Amino acid sequence: MKIATQDKINLLENPQFVSGKPTKTPIAAIQGVTLIKIAIQAGDELPSHHVDMAAFAVLLEGQAIFVIEEKRHPITTGAFVEIPKSAEHSITAEEDSIFLVGIMGAVSEGAC
Repeated sequence: MKIATQDKINLLENPQFVSGKPTKTPIAAIQGVTLIKIAIQAGDELPSHHVDMAAFAVLLEGQAIFVIEEKRHPITTGAFVEIPKSAEHSITAEEDSIFLVGIMGAVSEGAC
C-alpha cells in the first residue's frame, strides 16, 4: 500500500462554507481515484450534473438530500453513496455538510 506523501489531512478542519455556493477542495489523486472535499452550507445545493466516470460520496458531517436519477435519498453523517457512471445527481444540504467524493479516473476542471 502506498501512502500519500502529504502531511496528515483533517477533512473536517476549515470546511470553507460559502453562502450560495458549494466549495470544492482537491485532496489527492491516488491510483486512478481523485478525492475531493465538498462543503455545502445548510440550504444550499450542488446543482444537478453528471460525471463520465463512476464515483462515490461519503457524508463526513451533516445531513443532506442526495438525488440520483430523480430518486431522493436522505442521508446523514457516515452515509456512503455510490454514483453510477454518467448518472445525473445533485445534493441539497439540510445542515452544513462536508463530503469526501471519490471519482474513478482523471478528473477535468469543473467535474463533480
